[in-house]
Amino acid sequence: MMAGLKRVLVLTAMLSLAGCAAPAVSLLSPAISGVPAVADFVGSGASESYWVARYEDVVVAARKAGAIFGLTVAQDDETPERTILRLTDRTEAGIRLRIEPRTDSLTFIKFGGSAGMTRLMSRQIAHELAAADAFLVNWGEENGAFAR
Repeated sequence: MMAGLKRVLVLTAMLSLAGCAAPAVSLLSPAISGVPAVADFVGSGASESYWVARYEDVVVAARKAGAIFGLTVAQDDETPERTILRLTDRTEAGIRLRIEPRTDSLTFIKFGGSAGMTRLMSRQIAHELAAADAFLVNWGEENGAFAR
């Protein structure tokens, strides 16, 4: 009995460290971050996120986040329908962001690249939007979302 429990614990630890549980885990959760945004890993090095902020503000925040990390801008194509940012580090590893306005108050970002860089960029974008007071709703624990 004890040996079986030990094997289950070791297997659970190995799967957690190997990242097998990653697709089920949210990269940016309002319950953890307190910001009105959600993001989930969708597989194949991609994640999708939605932000309750204006498109223009999210684009500015994404550019600032890349600059803070010292990433090189390899591509920056902006149209009214979408912005594509491709940012790289010294090893040419990078991240790709496709930012699209979905409504006047809802912006979509599709991240392509490593999950670690996606997490860093998501957190920094959230910080930049909060610092600029650019989120369009406040989420309270008791009341849910309420418009500003």
